[in-house]
Amino acid sequence: MLLSVIIPIGNFSSNFENIQNIIISSDHLTTEFVFILDTNETLAFQKLCKLCEMYLDNNYTILICEDRNPGSSRNLGILSCSGEWILFCDCDDFPYLANVIDVITSRDLNSQIIIGSYEIEKLGLVESQTLNLELAMNKQWENIANNPGIWRWLFKRDLILNIKFPELSMGEDQYFLIQALAIAPEIEFTNKVVYKYRTGIINSLTQSKNNLFDLVAVLKLELRVKKFPIKYTTIKNFLILKQIITLFKNGRFFQKLQAINFLLTFLFSISVHDFKTCISFIAYLLRNR
Repeated sequence: MLLSVIIPIGNFSSNFENIQNIIISSDHLTTEFVFILDTNETLAFQKLCKLCEMYLDNNYTILICEDRNPGSSRNLGILSCSGEWILFCDCDDFPYLANVIDVITSRDLNSQIIIGSYEIEKLGLVESQTLNLELAMNKQWENIANNPGIWRWLFKRDLILNIKFPELSMGEDQYFLIQALAIAPEIEFTNKVVYKYRTGIINSLTQSKNNLFDLVAVLKLELRVKKFPIKYTTIKNFLILKQIITLFKNGRFFQKLQAINFLLTFLFSISVHDFKTCISFIAYLLRNR
């Protein structure tokens, strides 16, 4: 199988129609689905089985996870998929699977990660967020770190088999990205839109202040990372800074103090050259908030 799509499902009934549309849009010859049900909804398993039997052949797996966080669900999904490439998808978003397959089949043979463009849909309005491939690399990393969603990254399965998400609900995907970049993979960029990300969803994990405690835990993990490929140090630094700024802007008083402490610890740990680049990125974040 060419592509595995891993989809954790925390609210099946609200996303039934969207999940159905994702399945219908797929090419059954190239794509398999790994659904991880992490919900207490009655009959969700039976309903999802019926939906898959209606539209798919045998190219799907349904798993049960009761940890109530996307990190654990995705870890289970990685271990259960067989595709050459992996796409992580949220059940309330929409991947453009035809574009994903096109990007994979036309890639450079050495590529291990492909980073694509995407759309944002809010209150029925759709705005495309495309990569500018003519930008200097630091500017490109600014774009990606400011919009780091793991759903715009396609991974060679062999690259990430030994990488685990923290079992958390916020920031877990950025730490996963940092672990993947630490391997020094070959990365390819594309302006092709591979995903539609929907914002303003009620009870979204990324909108809950309660999950900022998870962000604190993730930052502690990230700041322990020492050895790192020079060519990806900039994006690693930018990902960490974006999370620190998010914690400061959205956290309660004590969390704001933690964010300041994280920032000072981080700035004192980097080189003079990286310091200048990071100050520039902080200014970029403040301009684009």
